Amino acid sequence: MYKWNFDSRSNGWDQRESANIMAIMDDALRLFGKGFLNLIPKEHIIKNTQDTPMVEYKGDNPISMSELKEKYDGVVELLKSDSKYTSTLEELDGIIREMELFDDDNLRQMNADDVRELVGRIQNLSECSRFPEIADVLNKFIDDIGEVPFTEVILGEAYRDEKIIIYMQSINNCSSVNKHALVEQVLVHELFHAMHYHYSKPYIKGSWDPKSISHSAVKESLADFFAYLYILRAFYRSHDMNYFILSKELKNKWNTHRFPNYPYTGAKVFGYGKDESFYEAELIEKDCLFRLVQDKAMEQWETPYRVIMKTLAGGEKAGKEEYYRRHPIDYLVTEKQFEDEYERKEYAGLLKLLEKNYKIKINVERFPDYTIDDLRSIESSDVCSSPKYSNEEFEKSFYSGLIHEVNEYIDRLRREMY
Repeated sequence: MYKWNFDSRSNGWDQRESANIMAIMDDALRLFGKGFLNLIPKEHIIKNTQDTPMVEYKGDNPISMSELKEKYDGVVELLKSDSKYTSTLEELDGIIREMELFDDDNLRQMNADDVRELVGRIQNLSECSRFPEIADVLNKFIDDIGEVPFTEVILGEAYRDEKIIIYMQSINNCSSVNKHALVEQVLVHELFHAMHYHYSKPYIKGSWDPKSISHSAVKESLADFFAYLYILRAFYRSHDMNYFILSKELKNKWNTHRFPNYPYTGAKVFGYGKDESFYEAELIEKDCLFRLVQDKAMEQWETPYRVIMKTLAGGEKAGKEEYYRRHPIDYLVTEKQFEDEYERKEYAGLLKLLEKNYKIKINVERFPDYTIDDLRSIESSDVCSSPKYSNEEFEKSFYSGLIHEVNEYIDRLRREMY
């Protein structure tokens, strides 16, 4: 593992650090799935050794610490109602007093570590599993914790594809993981943001700055899982346990914060069901959930956000079903398994033209096994401009599965036109 210089107060990288940054950028680009990108010269990745900025995370329905105190008082009253809950009450009260959350004169704001610790310790209360009725109440209290705004130290920032700032002092203060591995994770996370912005459609770039919680959830979930991928790949290459510990810490953050109030938490959906072979592979397969959502996020925010939500609720299968329900053409192109990328793009383009010109909605369940030549033959016709044209009749022919029926219908319309 490369050892970064935390002792220097200079805001410039030394020669060895600059070389290592270039190597990390090359690695990240290959993992991202694009070719060579002349993006962010090394002098625009800024080493900041003075600042430790903070950010506040606030959900759609934030509650104050005083409101959380009221929710806690309600939990206490329930636990007091029966002596069998006494052990749980004492354990919970000990956690709250130790963390000093509800001192009458100082209802302090929580930070990210407070949230993780409080949620984790409540989830591990020893008696909860014995009493389903209080488990439900405690789970609701955990949800309430997730609605309280909290702060976190910023480790890095990306400003579109113009510059990246790495806050070395913030990273140096993180005691739970190896700080040298953390620099790599933060850098790769911010590089993903820069690449995401760089490859996005112009109208997506135009919506990059506004503080939308759903946009932020998509951007941060993707970037955090990308950094997680990178760190695990580094572990499987070097078997340095510091990388593995860092990956565990990332997963812990995702699992103990509320989505989308803490936007990074959606990252966990991309790792559902994955084994070592996925993290050791040189490339990421095109039809895995992460790649589908990554590529779609270059064009829009809605589908990626809904897919993450569906996956959180029902697992990877539910997320993929939601994705392909919204984008059946992507499914059909994937199923065809084209070896040539240009053929795959042409096939998708032809299907989109058929949808547009012939006013039909591509339906995965009914779609015939048409070849690319079949679609070229159909799309080359201009019969949809005929006054005799019926999109219902065309759709019936199209979904018959018999290309000659489509051609016969087109020929009949052409004869009527001329």
